[in-house]
Amino acid sequence: MNKFNREYFLETLSLFALTERVEVVSTSMIRYLLKRRLRITVISIRSGDITDAGLSSLSQRCPGLQHISLSRCRNITDDGLASLSQGCPGLKHISLSRCRNITDTGLASLSQGCPRLQHIGLSDCNVTDAGLASLSQGCPGLQHINLSCCGWVTNAGLDSLSQGCPGLQHINLSYCGNVTDDGLASLSQGCPGLQHISLSRCRNITDTGLASLSQGCPGLQHINLSDCNVTDAGLASLSQGCPGLQHINIYGCARVTDAGLASLSQGCPGLQHIDLSCCGWVTNAGLDSLSQGCPGLQYINISRCREITDAGLASLYQGCPGLQFLYH
Repeated sequence: MNKFNREYFLETLSLFALTERVEVVSTSMIRYLLKRRLRITVISIRSGDITDAGLSSLSQRCPGLQHISLSRCRNITDDGLASLSQGCPGLKHISLSRCRNITDTGLASLSQGCPRLQHIGLSDCNVTDAGLASLSQGCPGLQHINLSCCGWVTNAGLDSLSQGCPGLQHINLSYCGNVTDDGLASLSQGCPGLQHISLSRCRNITDTGLASLSQGCPGLQHINLSDCNVTDAGLASLSQGCPGLQHINIYGCARVTDAGLASLSQGCPGLQHIDLSCCGWVTNAGLDSLSQGCPGLQYINISRCREITDAGLASLYQGCPGLQFLYH
């Protein structure tokens, strides 16, 4: 390290004692933090070198920590989470995406030590329904959970969340292939304030699940149904029960037709974003419905919709003057 870089680096580190937010990108920064007791409340660790021992020391020196990102820190295990939960009881937000050594045991520690937890990211972690049961018992204020690529999660886990976390607003279940319509029924009954749900590649989800969501979660604003087994009937349910829907992704939903888009345009006038790519049955008539019913549309993807012609695009541009992104 040359003289200029070294002086800049030391000056940056000296600011840690004065700030509440830190982004750690090197092992040198980690070592500096571990030598001092700081008033940091938000920390993002982008160095994969941190271990359980480092996380334990960090939790002792930053007892007021509220927000931590450990995504891709693959040396972190359940032992590290146990230390974190003991040292930082006020933790509200944690991201553990791709920390594949995290299991249900780590979630049990968090649920016992961090009752104020509101947001947790568990994408691609080795957790099961047992871990979700722990979270639902210990963290009743949970609002946001990312379970994408957690293939062991089933309807039983969603049932636990619906009973223990009634304020849940955002859930990502993409690639959770064991989740079915029964799981959505549980969520819709227990979490009426749900606003955002991602079900991409959940191929056991059908129109029945969408009917449950539309009945129980009227404030739904964002839904991702890409590659799901849904039809026009499911879109009709959403249009009837979720009038505030703003964002819908139905990429690869091969059974959706113009009739489904007509339902959306009638029931969801505030729609802003729709992905229709690979919906081969959609034609100009579907775009005409959207242009008439959803004038605030800003984004539309119609890639590989081979029945759409220039006439359909003309309808969109005429009816949706705020359109900013069109992919064809």
